[in-house]
Amino acid sequence: MISLDDAAEYLRRADDIVILSHQFPDGDTFGSAAALCMALQSMGKRAKTRCRHAVSAKYAFMFRGVKKQEFEPKTVVAVDVADIDLLGEPIREEYEGRVDLCIDHHAGNSGYADFTLLDGTAAAAAELMYRVILEMGVDITP
Repeated sequence: MISLDDAAEYLRRADDIVILSHQFPDGDTFGSAAALCMALQSMGKRAKTRCRHAVSAKYAFMFRGVKKQEFEPKTVVAVDVADIDLLGEPIREEYEGRVDLCIDHHAGNSGYADFTLLDGTAAAAAELMYRVILEMGVDITP
């Protein structure tokens, strides 16, 4: 487990970041991924999101402002993903053993990432994401 400060510092130093969401996505995983992606892009970093399932019309608004970027990831971050199996195939197979940082609110997180920022008392991963983004020094925008 790492602290909020450590997670923010890790992300400030990271480059070419892919942000993973769990399969059968909900608003928490997509909202957390989109917010982190926009924050990193606003810092001049290359960042993109990946999920086994496409963004549905219901959640498309969350990704307005996320720039499409293509690159080979150097850093892998999972948001709201308690276990690697929740990524679903083929994402799990592609990234198993490669997740650098997990930001999660599930107390039962399996610890599959190299580093985990976990707050089991948070109602959603988005609560943690808000704190991480502020700690990174990025302004929250509408």
